Amino acid sequence: MIDKNGHIRRAVVPQKRGGPPFVATFDFAQAASWDAKGAKTGTERNNAQELEFLLNATIDKLLEEPFKP
Repeated sequence: MIDKNGHIRRAVVPQKRGGPPFVATFDFAQAASWDAKGAKTGTERNNAQELEFLLNATIDKLLEEPFKP
């Protein structure tokens, strides 16, 4: 996703056990693959739903940011 100022943006997911955050690309095919393998997200959502949630949260955050000419 590209923001108003031309920067590439991705969702950042903090790790519950510490360590560097997971930087998510918005790859729904990969999320579906993780779901098929039974990978858990740690939330009530599956991977595809979690990615959609992160995409919406990132869009909301970017819409709040001002344009810097």
